[in-house]
Amino acid sequence: MVKKLRVVESREAAEAGAPKEDKPKKPRKRAKRPGAPRTAKMKREKRKAAREAQETDEAAVNEQEEEAPAAAPDVGGEPKRKKRKKAGAAADPPEAPPEESGDEKYMDFRVHVRGLPASTTEKTLRKLFRKCGEIKSVRLLTNSRGFRGSAFVIFREADGLSAALQLDGIERKGQAIAVSKAAAPPPPAANLQILAGGLPFKINQDVVRRDFGECGKIAKLHMVRDKQTGKFTGAVFIKYKTQEAVDAALKFDGTEYGGRTLKVRLAEPRDAKREGR
Repeated sequence: MVKKLRVVESREAAEAGAPKEDKPKKPRKRAKRPGAPRTAKMKREKRKAAREAQETDEAAVNEQEEEAPAAAPDVGGEPKRKKRKKAGAAADPPEAPPEESGDEKYMDFRVHVRGLPASTTEKTLRKLFRKCGEIKSVRLLTNSRGFRGSAFVIFREADGLSAALQLDGIERKGQAIAVSKAAAPPPPAANLQILAGGLPFKINQDVVRRDFGECGKIAKLHMVRDKQTGKFTGAVFIKYKTQEAVDAALKFDGTEYGGRTLKVRLAEPRDAKREGR
């Protein structure tokens, strides 16, 4: 019989052919921070100190801007903060003024056009009325839903007005349009509100009402306060009942009051945001 020979591999060869096992890596130790270890209490105290330092710096900047001569237009002494607009956000369309600047002296040459098609544009309206005379301006009347079907057309001369009135009743894309002389716009309402700045920061409302009430009867008084701290900013809105009272209050502009210099002017529409603080 032939004996089968068994090949015995050496131990070294068997180990060389076997897959090596991955040895777990030891985690790296993080170097210790020099000095005493920081606790949660120490971190809170550090953040609190940083906030107080920032508020102190902002208060100092506000005080410098308030006392600086360049801050005269902003009578409240409070720096303006610019708001960043989000990318892609649609800006609110500005409200159209009653008429374009310089149209006041041409109000007698203005016509009101009604019954216009929804597809009407300023260009098509100018094309329709340009044969009547030289046009000063055109304004389409719109609302939240879009074009209202009427417009104002202002001519530079009376002849343009007369020729435009002859177009009353003509058809435009299947519908008759009405052309009539526009009524004169109402006079603007009197501005009886003032904005006074430079008042002492510790003054109270009763004292303000008493002193400014010497000019005339007060209908409304609003002290502007910081929306974050609630502190008085040194500015106040006052609405009087008569024009005489407003004229008397405006005379206090530039005078000394409680150790500070008053800055008094008529309140403008752009001041409404500050009044709502």
